[in-house]
Amino acid sequence: MIGKSVQLGPKREGHAVDGVRDGVAAALARFVARLRASVVR
Repeated sequence: MIGKSVQLGPKREGHAVDGVRDGVAAALARFVARLRASVVR
């Protein structure tokens, strides 16, 4: 997904926006994963 976003981003602004959304979603997923891991301890 990240590779496609990087390739399409510069050519089409719409895909660049999708790339940003993917980045934010990935960051949120990592954050949630850390929270769950810390809670499980």
